[in-house]
Amino acid sequence: MASVQSIKGGAMFSLKMTLVLATLASVLSFGYFLGQDLIATYPDGMSHLMIAKRTCASLTPNPQQLGNVWLPLPHILLMPLVCPNDYLYQNGIAGSLLSMFSYLLAVVFIYKTVYTLTENTKAAFVGAFVFGANLNVLYMQSIPMTELVLFATIAGSLYYLVRWNQSQNDIHLFLSSVAMGLSVWTRYEAWIFFLGFIGSLVLSSIKYRFSFVKAVATLLFWSVIPGFLIVLWFLWNAVYFLPHDPLGFTRGEYAAPSNWVSISEPVIGNLDIAFQTYFLATLHNIGLPILILGCLAGIYFVVDTKLRPTALVAFVPLAIFPFFVFMLYTGQRPLHIEEVTGDLYNSRFALQMIIPTAILIGYMAKVRGITYVVLTMVIVGSLMGSTKVITLDEAVVFQQDRKTIAQDREGYWIAEHYDDGRILMEVYGNEIPLFRLGPAISNIVWEGTYLLWDEALADPDKVEVKWVFMRKGNGGFTADKVWKVFQEHPDRLKDYQLVHKSDLVEIYKRKE
Repeated sequence: MASVQSIKGGAMFSLKMTLVLATLASVLSFGYFLGQDLIATYPDGMSHLMIAKRTCASLTPNPQQLGNVWLPLPHILLMPLVCPNDYLYQNGIAGSLLSMFSYLLAVVFIYKTVYTLTENTKAAFVGAFVFGANLNVLYMQSIPMTELVLFATIAGSLYYLVRWNQSQNDIHLFLSSVAMGLSVWTRYEAWIFFLGFIGSLVLSSIKYRFSFVKAVATLLFWSVIPGFLIVLWFLWNAVYFLPHDPLGFTRGEYAAPSNWVSISEPVIGNLDIAFQTYFLATLHNIGLPILILGCLAGIYFVVDTKLRPTALVAFVPLAIFPFFVFMLYTGQRPLHIEEVTGDLYNSRFALQMIIPTAILIGYMAKVRGITYVVLTMVIVGSLMGSTKVITLDEAVVFQQDRKTIAQDREGYWIAEHYDDGRILMEVYGNEIPLFRLGPAISNIVWEGTYLLWDEALADPDKVEVKWVFMRKGNGGFTADKVWKVFQEHPDRLKDYQLVHKSDLVEIYKRKE
């Protein structure tokens, strides 16, 4: 195998040139979307920024502010950016910087994985190009979401596992374990990759005829870091969050699938529609030309490698397809595609298929002539619109939705009139108004300020609440907990006066 130094050569398809082009694509994409005011678009992106901001600026600062629904690593990584800098927080740029850095890491790891499998710089460049030039990837790397952190950590773990299969060097096994540890604290999908990589290690141990003791030691050595972090997350839920349920992150009050998945979803209990939904989402995320090439590359990969252990690892990320089909079928996750439901929601879940697709196509590009065919198909396909920027379409539709407009209006109202003091406000369902408040999030009494939340609902004046924000159950919105409590106990607001009322919210301010 060629040395790492040869990878860093100055050839047209070298890693250095690939990284330069990826950096240029990253910066230009971010600049374009920033100029179009398309950075802080997804409510989830706003929530990620707010979780990081409130953790270091909360009225009751403690690690519990990280919550127990979303995994904590992206928020921990955001804290050095959002805590001292209100501008990077308010504009969402802090999250963009994290995504952009992760994008570059993912490009590097995909390049090096394909090169390790083929010892061909053109093939490695093609693999990195398929990933890095994908328009949906370029949009997601420009906004404050967690997908690119997942892509970077998964690609890193996969690369070092491929290297270990070649070298049997434990340092590669350790680095793969570290990357997987970061991944399982980023998004729950990584837990599927964790199990898949364990399976590949078992097969490798059999293929290499390890003794039973060595096979077990290898599995434990690799899995101890990610396994410990997964167990730690169960303990985190059991110890710090009521009702002390280790599975609170999946069935708690704010985590249950029923919060997002309607029982009338057409995919639930219908395997054909579940498969069709995820397939169409994959098609729109990676584009028809690349999907066709990916299928051909998969066949070529199996035939050419005979799925030897080194190559088998690259197949593991494909497990995300049946996993999501199953999640849709059982009603655990919502994903809407226009052809099936008439709208868009969580279409980005299928973007994860881009990693195995890029690696497989990159591998096939070692065949003479394939390199330029792939590059041409990606470029022409993008220019002709065959690669739908479905993640951007979803963001634009969301921005133009009447509910978003209504929430924006209320958020801008309170941001304009807020002077100082504590604000009693439930975060769940009010993410947009809260994000519009900007740095004032440090004065929010919310369902996570455990020492104050219940007291504030019982007697807001006692805990020096100056503002009370409550969402009514009108216009397709559900009523929040603050509204429900004070509708049942209106006397608790005797020291407050109504200063703003709309179909969506009522806002009270303590009387002078």
